[in-house]
Amino acid sequence: SFGISQEQITSARQQIVAQLGGFAGSVLPLLSRFLDFLLDIVIVAVVSIYLLIDGSRVNNWLRNNMPRQQRGRVDFFLETLERVVGGYIRGQLLLSTLIGLLVGIGMLIFHVPYAVLLGVMAFILEFIPVLGTLVSGAICVLIALTQGWLIAVGVLIYFVVVHVIEGDVIGPRIVGKAVGLHPVVSLAALIAGAELFGILGALFASPVAGVLQALIIAIWKEWRATHPDQFEEGKDTVADKLEENVADRPVDAARPANG
Repeated sequence: SFGISQEQITSARQQIVAQLGGFAGSVLPLLSRFLDFLLDIVIVAVVSIYLLIDGSRVNNWLRNNMPRQQRGRVDFFLETLERVVGGYIRGQLLLSTLIGLLVGIGMLIFHVPYAVLLGVMAFILEFIPVLGTLVSGAICVLIALTQGWLIAVGVLIYFVVVHVIEGDVIGPRIVGKAVGLHPVVSLAALIAGAELFGILGALFASPVAGVLQALIIAIWKEWRATHPDQFEEGKDTVADKLEENVADRPVDAARPANG
């Protein structure tokens, strides 16, 4: 049989099975994480579409079914939520547009094929916190390899700069300002959300932090208004200055009237 013994065939088969088992063992966890990631994206998309379609109905239901004594607070919370989430979406759109332009123009400069499409892809992927720029950068570097390794190295360096600018400079400023957060607080919230809850945590970190900041300031101002003896009359506080940045209307107006 071609000079191959049965023992050699059995040994080769065992080696192939062992290698396939090792390959499957390394690929399956990656595939599982990728499917989990896709599921998270689908859940976020479905919830976002639902809120866009039925958000006003949910707001009206909450307003109409709350006790009168609590309607002022509920109105304030819903208006804060709408303002922060709306600001976050506008800020994220602006950030994604800037990154898409940077990637598209950069790929044109490096003469990478499909530069415009790569810019559009970067715009879309930028909605995925943390990983968006990394994924678009990896794809651009792989395509740049078709033009030579020097071009690919240049694209890699370019994306490192873009990632630093996006993650540490313009990203926290644009999104933080949109939701009423200081850039440092916005960056800290993004890091904490990603560390604790992964992609979904990073996605919702800034709007959640913006809502929490507005609520904490509202509680502080209400407590201050009901305990005037604890403060010097007319003295500015940090809460006063912060409130100007996070609320479109006076927080005190949200407190229910007596009676």
